[in-house]
Amino acid sequence: MEKRNANILFTFLITISCFFAVVYTSCSKSNDNPASCDGILCQNGGQCRNGKCVCPYGYEGANCEKNYHDKYIGGWNVHETLIGSSVDTHGVKRDSLYTILIVSSSSNPSGVSSPTSFFIQQMLGNPSYVNLACVVDTPSSSSTTNSSAFYISANQIIGGGKLTVYSGTGNIDNTLNTITGVYVRNRLGSSTTIYDTLTFTMSRQ
Repeated sequence: MEKRNANILFTFLITISCFFAVVYTSCSKSNDNPASCDGILCQNGGQCRNGKCVCPYGYEGANCEKNYHDKYIGGWNVHETLIGSSVDTHGVKRDSLYTILIVSSSSNPSGVSSPTSFFIQQMLGNPSYVNLACVVDTPSSSSTTNSSAFYISANQIIGGGKLTVYSGTGNIDNTLNTITGVYVRNRLGSSTTIYDTLTFTMSRQ
């Protein structure tokens, strides 16, 4: 009788042990499995796949919480150099220093911010030179998304017609504290079309 009870007890303990082993293993797999989407909340329309958020165009970050343009927003100190001119060659290598402000742009009348674009305010340090539109990511001719690059929308006239910016591109470095690039403009106050080409380096304030 005692032997029978011992066998029953032994079987019971083995059964309980197996049960808890299965429960523990299941929980461990759920918590430790890198492909699990448990507890992962993707924002801005992102979807979790294999344990990571796959973000829609215009958003990035572990949870798709960042707009492409977020890394550019703020005040910048600009050092630009005239490297070429269609008319005035004696001014080549001339440097200019000024400050600008980069702000988010609105994509519609309701004021919804576009995640892939921004405005440069106070271009050339002039408070009336505002809303120079830039688009994050490489131009449409490229199939590769790169939120660390932007281009200046073509043929923009700002400051009541006093400044025309024909084109431009830029890149922000991995520290998000330096932007370098080049642009082409029609010089301020000129009566004829003069193409000036300038390089620039921006340092975050």
